[in-house]
Amino acid sequence: MSKIQFEKAAPESVGVSSKGIENFLKRLKRDGIDMHSVLIMRNRKLVFETYYAPYARNTLHRMFSISKTLTGIAIGMLADDKYIDLDEPICGRFPECEPEGGFH
Repeated sequence: MSKIQFEKAAPESVGVSSKGIENFLKRLKRDGIDMHSVLIMRNRKLVFETYYAPYARNTLHRMFSISKTLTGIAIGMLADDKYIDLDEPICGRFPECEPEGGFH
C-alpha cells in the first residue's frame, strides 16, 4: 500500500479556526457520534488529523456507500469548473461504447 503524505499546516495559517475544530470534536463526543477518524484539509494542506481506537492511520475498513457521495461531490466540482455540462448526455463522453445504430 502506498503512503500518501500531505503537506501539513497550522489551522490558522490557512484560515481555519483551531477553536472551531475543538468545538467540532466536542460536539461529536457530546452527541455520541462514533468516528473512525477526522482529517481536515484546506488549500491542499492537512490542518488536523486524529484517529479513534481501534482505528489508526493504516487501518483498513469498509466505507459502504460513501463512494456515491464522493462521486456526487466530484461531479459537482467538475460542473462548477465547467469541465462538464450536466445537461450534456453522458453517452457523448464515451462514443466508443455506443452500440451500432446508436441509441434509440
